[in-house]
Amino acid sequence: MTNTIHIAYALDDAFLEYTCVSAVSLLANTKRNVCFHILESRLSDEGKEKLRLSSGNRRDVEWQFHHINQNEIGFSTHNVSITDETYYRLALPDICAKLDKVLYIDGDTIVNRDIAELYDTELDEYMAAAAYEDSPYSIDPIRRDILEFGEEDRYFQAGVLLINLKLCRSSNLYNNAVSCVIELRNKFIENGVYWMDDQDVLNYLLKGKIKYLPPKYNFCLYNRMGIIGDNFYCVREWAEAMNNFVILHNCGRSKPVIRGREAIWNPHYELYYKYKNISPVKDDKDIKRISEYKKSEASLESGIVLNSIDYINFNKFKTIEYACEVVKKEIGNRKLIIWGNTENVRLLIVMFAHAGLSVNGIVDGLVKNEGKRVFDHLIESPNFLYGKSKEYFVVTSMIQMQVFNRVRNVLSDYGYEDSDTYYVFEKSHHSLSDCVIKK
Repeated sequence: MTNTIHIAYALDDAFLEYTCVSAVSLLANTKRNVCFHILESRLSDEGKEKLRLSSGNRRDVEWQFHHINQNEIGFSTHNVSITDETYYRLALPDICAKLDKVLYIDGDTIVNRDIAELYDTELDEYMAAAAYEDSPYSIDPIRRDILEFGEEDRYFQAGVLLINLKLCRSSNLYNNAVSCVIELRNKFIENGVYWMDDQDVLNYLLKGKIKYLPPKYNFCLYNRMGIIGDNFYCVREWAEAMNNFVILHNCGRSKPVIRGREAIWNPHYELYYKYKNISPVKDDKDIKRISEYKKSEASLESGIVLNSIDYINFNKFKTIEYACEVVKKEIGNRKLIIWGNTENVRLLIVMFAHAGLSVNGIVDGLVKNEGKRVFDHLIESPNFLYGKSKEYFVVTSMIQMQVFNRVRNVLSDYGYEDSDTYYVFEKSHHSLSDCVIKK
C-alpha cells in the first residue's frame, strides 16, 4: 500500500469491544489506506475475525497480527486492573522493523476526525510525540524525582503515541526498557507512589526526546472532571480539545458501560454507541444501555439529586455547560470574574471559553491564594469589585455552602444583587454528596 497510515493496538479479548469501536471510528473518519498492527498474546480467533470485520466494505485496510510470547516479553504489570498487553507497545520498533513510524493508540478511544492529521506530524529528531498528562500524576514531585525529571520535563500520557521507530531502534528502546523496569518499579513501590507501568518506563526513557501534542489528540475524559496540571496548555488549546477533539480517550472508569444498574459517567456515550452500532460488536442490549444514560441526564434536568460519585462525575460537564448558557444570557457587556480557587475553576475557565466567554479575572477571599497562577490569570483580592456591579459579572465556585453564604454577603455589601452573580455549587468529586446548580 502506498501513502498508508500504520496504526498499532495491543489487546486481549477483554478489550476487544473497545478496540473494535475505536477502529471503526478511525476508518469512518480517515480517507487514506490504513494498516492495523495488532499486538496480542491471547486474542482468540473470533476476536481476530471481529477486528477484520471492522473494516466494513473498505478494501484499502490491512490487518497484521503480531503474536507475542508473554514468557519472553520480559514485562508484567502485577496489577489485576491492567493487563500485560500494555507493555507490548515498547516492542513496536522491533516488531515493525521495516517501518519508520507508527501511531500507537489505546483501544478505549474514539477517533473523531481524520487520523492523517496526527499521523503526518513531523517527528524530526524526537523519539515520539504525545500529549501532556494533565492529572495529579504529572505534578507529583516524588514521581518526577524518581523519573529524574529536570525542570523543563513534562509527564506525558502514553495512550496515544506517535513513534519514531527508526530512532527508537537505533536508541535500543526495548532493551533499555527491559533493563530498567524492575529497578524503576521498585523505586515507586518503596516511595509509595502508584506505578503506571509502561507509561512510567516511557517517561523515564524518553524524557527530553518527546514532541508534545495539543490535548485534542488525546483528550482524556477525566479532563471533563477537571484540569489539574501546571498550566502547560493554554485555555485556547483546552477549549479546542473540548470543542473538536481528534481522539477521545475513555480511560479509567470513564468507559461508557453500565456497572450494575448505573450508567458510568461519560458525556460522550452517544458517540461511542454511534460507532458501536456499525461495528461487529454491537448487541441488542445497547438500546437499554443508552436508555440508562438518558435517565441520568433527565434526572439532572428535572432537579433530582442522587447521592452518588458516578452521578456527580457524569453530570459535572452538563452542570457547568448549563451555567455557561445562563451566564451568556445575563452577563450583557460586563466583564466576567470567577470567585474561588476550587478544583473546578480551571474547568470553568475552559468551558466558558468553549462557550465563547472570556474570563477577565479570578479573585479569592483567602490572602494565601493571592498571586497563584491559573492559566494566564493571577488570583487577586476581590476588593476591586466594590461598587462595580455594572462593570463585572461574578461567578462563584465554592465546594462548601457556608463559604458561599459568606461570599454572597460580601458581594451584597459590595452592591451586587443576585442578578449580578451566578453560583456554581459542586461538591468535591472525592466525597459522596449533592451536585447542584443555583441562581
